Amino acid sequence: VGFHTSDVHRALEAALAGRVPYVFTPPHEGGPRKAGVVLLGDSPARQLGPALHWLSGRQRLRRWALVGNDYIWPRAVHRTAARLVRSLGAEVVLDRLVPFPLAAGDDPEAGFEELVAALVRAGTEAILLSLVGRDLAMFNRVFAASRPAAGVVRLSGALEENVLLAAGGDETGELYAAMRSFAGQGDERRIALAERYRTAFGAAAPVLDAYAEGCYDGVHLAAALAVAGMLSARRGQPGAARLLAG
Repeated sequence: VGFHTSDVHRALEAALAGRVPYVFTPPHEGGPRKAGVVLLGDSPARQLGPALHWLSGRQRLRRWALVGNDYIWPRAVHRTAARLVRSLGAEVVLDRLVPFPLAAGDDPEAGFEELVAALVRAGTEAILLSLVGRDLAMFNRVFAASRPAAGVVRLSGALEENVLLAAGGDETGELYAAMRSFAGQGDERRIALAERYRTAFGAAAPVLDAYAEGCYDGVHLAAALAVAGMLSARRGQPGAARLLAG
């Protein structure tokens, strides 16, 4: 069961070569997979398509920028987003991929200040962010302190509660996240999981975010496959599909 970036995912997929089932839990870049790989997360179109349509219609956004880290998942997000943006009658005015990881000695905050200036020059109305981890938190800190922050929409497919905390929160009212679940959701399953988590780890534990929930589901799926006698790479995907459907 794996939760990591998609470049690591693809390397593991090749190394495992279908010998054992491999459950990958976060959002993914789409495309074909080798035998035995089970994807629990969403592809770029499934994750971001509804949010792009909703935001564009609600706020009449016509000038989008795409900003992400330079590896396989953000590249796929940018390709998909560019098509979706055009289908909505809008345009991509800036497409930027930030080195990942940064070279030693680079100042990420200074780099993001330059990027924010470029976004302003391009007349950006909305930004789709496929930055991850520290870079996503730092970009949002820099952007929230800038002049255009209150007037530019930001949408992310990687923003969850812990990165928002690392960014210092956001009071612009224009930061959106497209994730499968959030800590404040009131459905019975989410509430029960949060209660068990607090009992096990205490009130000071990190926020139980969508990534952690995905890992939890992935481990339980692997256990269910074992109980069902389906831990064969060749049979992993159909078995997983039946279990998830149930």
